[in-house]
Amino acid sequence: MDKKYWNIVKLKVLERDKHICQVCCMYGNITHHKTYLNQGNELEHLEDLICVCAKCHFKIHYIHSTLSLNEIETLYHKSDILTLKQKCYQLTPKEIEDIKIMKREKKRYRTLTQL
Repeated sequence: MDKKYWNIVKLKVLERDKHICQVCCMYGNITHHKTYLNQGNELEHLEDLICVCAKCHFKIHYIHSTLSLNEIETLYHKSDILTLKQKCYQLTPKEIEDIKIMKREKKRYRTLTQL
C-alpha cells in the first residue's frame, strides 16, 4: 500500500475517533483493520477501520487467533465492546509471553521460507 495513501487513511480514522481507543477508551494512535475486504480502497470504507491503543492492538491480534471471524465481527459491534474488553484483559503474564514467543517464531519461519 502507498505510504502517502495510508497516512491519509490513518489520519482520517484517528480524527474521526478523536484518538480514542475504541476498545478501552484510552488514548490511541494505531489504525486497525476490522476487515481486509476493502484493502487498498479504505478511503471509501473507513467503517472497516478503528483507532486503538498499542496495548489493545496487541490483544486484538491475540483474540483474532483464538476466535472465529463471526465471533470477532460480533465483538466489534458497540453493544458488545465490553465483551471485547473483558476478553482483552483476561490475559495472564504467561499467555502474553507465549504470544510474544509465537510471534517471534512466526517471523523466524517467514524469514526461513523466504531464503
